[in-house]
Amino acid sequence: MITNQVEKYAKILHKNRAMRIARTELSNGYNFGHLDSVRQAALEGWLPGIPEKDWIAGGQDPCEECLENEAAGYIDLNAAFPSGVQAPTTHPNDQCSLGSRIRR
Repeated sequence: MITNQVEKYAKILHKNRAMRIARTELSNGYNFGHLDSVRQAALEGWLPGIPEKDWIAGGQDPCEECLENEAAGYIDLNAAFPSGVQAPTTHPNDQCSLGSRIRR
């Protein structure tokens, strides 16, 4: 009986862990793809101004690190956010996104 309960609980934990990893890696791919696309467009002269990026804290209860990154506002495209990273994510299940704009 206990063995069955442990096995059932382990399956739930593995499924949740897999979802957390997938969500985090998908978010990383999206955010770094966004950053690389803007960088490439800037290098090729397609942007009519200076590209900047900002951190958009997501989720219902973002962590302090994400809120600090968001509070930095728009920063240079190649600068690091206060947490030292170039783009979201900073932790598993991070629901933050990267924003960008062209300053003229």
